[in-house]
Amino acid sequence: AEDGIRDIGVTGVQTCALPIFGGELGREIDRILALRAAGRQTEADAAVARLVRASRVGLRLTRPWRVVLAGPVNAGKSSLVNALAGHARSIVSAEPGTTRDLLETRIVLEGWEIDLIDTAGLRGADLADASPTELAGIDRAIAATADADLVLRLGGAGFQPVGGAGFQPVIGGAGFQPASSDHSREIAVAAKCDLDPAGSVPPPGTIRTSTVTGEGIGELAAAIVRRLVPEEYVEPDLLAGAVPFTERQLRLL
Repeated sequence: AEDGIRDIGVTGVQTCALPIFGGELGREIDRILALRAAGRQTEADAAVARLVRASRVGLRLTRPWRVVLAGPVNAGKSSLVNALAGHARSIVSAEPGTTRDLLETRIVLEGWEIDLIDTAGLRGADLADASPTELAGIDRAIAATADADLVLRLGGAGFQPVGGAGFQPVIGGAGFQPASSDHSREIAVAAKCDLDPAGSVPPPGTIRTSTVTGEGIGELAAAIVRRLVPEEYVEPDLLAGAVPFTERQLRLL
């Protein structure tokens, strides 16, 4: 198993861009084996544990992060995707329901590859006038949020906290289900803040953005990276050395 780790690839990281350095992982495995041979099992175990923790980030060398934009109809999801991507990837229209399917856009933020997923607008309980196409789009949007690494939960002008715009129709429109209780994988975004009524204040922790004025776009981009890769901020030394980057390496470790 130890030889297998060496054989299937090596990498090391410095900074968020994860540059690859040949031999880094193999040398770390050799060091761990030397520690074991010298009877320093506690140190060897700690080194293996560090590699396992670092693999959460290393695996993203071959599989980009998935960030889903979810929210009510006409909340500005498509415009925000275009602003983060720096080009018009999604069709933007004042007509509700322009986005009916999942639309993926590959971007790079601070060296990290990220797939932005633009989704159909979510509606309240009244779906009587929704077409089968719109219902299918809503179903896919909800499924995409469940599989996402991070969800940007959007509200439009006068953003309301969970209980208002933060509620989603369940698949099939039979009722409501709240936004995810795992707030570590969600960022609340008050989109279209240039249209907010004077004096309106979004809930604490919400990032105000406007694709018209550019307000908050840079702040949101930085927040996405901080939320996806907290290791860079809470344990920066974790990514300073060898990092496993395949599922097989992780299993062998």
